[in-house]
Amino acid sequence: MAISDIIQNTLDLVPKHKREIQVISIGSAVAFALSYIAYDIFLLPPRNIRHLPHWKYPDFIKKILIKRANFENDMNYFKEKASHPGLNLRPDRIGWSVHVSSPSGVKTIFNKPDIFIKAPNGIGTQGTIYNKFIGGSNVLLSDGEEYRRHRKAANPAFHRSMPVQLFGHMTQTMFEEIDRLQGKSVNMTDLCERLTLDILGRAVFNFDFNSTGNPKNEWAMVYQSIMEAMNQRFFYFLPFMDQNSWLMLFPKRRQAHQQLAKFLGMISDMIVMNREMIDRGNSELSDSGVDKRETDLLTLMIESEAKNDKDSLTNDEIRSNLCIFFFAGHETTSNAFAFTIYNLAKNQDIQEKARQEAIQQLGDAPEDIFPTLEDALKLTYINQIMKETMRMFGPVIDTAPRITSEDTYIDGAFIPKNTFVTANLFSLHHDESIWKKPDEFIPERFEPGGEADQIYEQGVNWAPFGGGRRQCIGMNFSLSEQRVMISMLCRRDVYTI
Repeated sequence: MAISDIIQNTLDLVPKHKREIQVISIGSAVAFALSYIAYDIFLLPPRNIRHLPHWKYPDFIKKILIKRANFENDMNYFKEKASHPGLNLRPDRIGWSVHVSSPSGVKTIFNKPDIFIKAPNGIGTQGTIYNKFIGGSNVLLSDGEEYRRHRKAANPAFHRSMPVQLFGHMTQTMFEEIDRLQGKSVNMTDLCERLTLDILGRAVFNFDFNSTGNPKNEWAMVYQSIMEAMNQRFFYFLPFMDQNSWLMLFPKRRQAHQQLAKFLGMISDMIVMNREMIDRGNSELSDSGVDKRETDLLTLMIESEAKNDKDSLTNDEIRSNLCIFFFAGHETTSNAFAFTIYNLAKNQDIQEKARQEAIQQLGDAPEDIFPTLEDALKLTYINQIMKETMRMFGPVIDTAPRITSEDTYIDGAFIPKNTFVTANLFSLHHDESIWKKPDEFIPERFEPGGEADQIYEQGVNWAPFGGGRRQCIGMNFSLSEQRVMISMLCRRDVYTI
């Protein structure tokens, strides 16, 4: 501030200057108070869970921006200050959540579903692509009596459906696509995604995406655009931007919403068509000679509830469940298969051992052999390879959020009622205090009496499909699919993995 050199004017300015200082001081105090309140409310965890080790908000945002949120062990951040090892707080899009990664803590969450209930569906995400696709009433997100209805409808279908012949035929289609490229390098990640999409389309509601042989197929591209939209971090962490009032600012996002509406409409049409066929008696397969295990899940669900319509699901509820089956079964199995191929390529000795097991079980005939369900279950070493792959490169990073229905404790730490809790599976599978050399690929961890069996005494140590009563309903489906694909690939020694 410039002050006149005339002393008389300076003396006149003193009272005014004091008032300005007072106003500035008050303003600064108010601004500081508001900043503190904003920091306390938005950047710090709620006071009743602040006793747990937690991320500094700027550190977490930095982690998100450099796209390491899914690939960095949270425990490394807390090694020096973890008063409760295996627990930490981080800001998720639904609010601050307790992330649990100790075997005993994860076991507590899985084994007490009445205390750790599923978080209310669609918190802050109504109208988004994410919510439109997997929201609604379904087996993943429901609780209580609603969950019981969904599980009752889905269980018989999954118990009866195990289409290993379909898995074999579709894997053979993948081989044909590789052969067509005549020795050129193959993008196996892309090819695995296309293969598993075709398998799911046929297995879930008998729809042929024809993606393996034709990646530009219309419906395959529609589905791919939906998955790309769901994986965009900007809209995941700012879901309000993905709602109608904002979509005019994002033409590509608006187009993705239109593609999703088209996809959901197709599924709805398939449900109506199946119901009509079953009502006419054209879809009952009991006397047709067709193996029920090869029947699609939609048909089996509708047939099952037709025999007991007391707990039948609406068409919208069935559609929501089919979307969950896709969401939980496509990229998860695709990534597991692709990472298995990657691990076999890096470890030629392990690859050769897996090949010998496949040949011993399926024979060494030059033509492709489709494993039966019984064959697949005998592939013990390949099963160890699958488990180790899913430990290192798990199909999901953490479980769907749950919320405590009452005050409780996890590993001795007090967790108040209405706290969001999730099992952090990535940290569980990579914590060096749990696993020896967790970043090394060692399938023998899972042999009988091996490291995995010893750790299991502490609690849940391997949980790519969750655990407890709410373990993923499609676990056996995914494991059988992987066993068939891997064993058939390993037998083909004409390929260099």
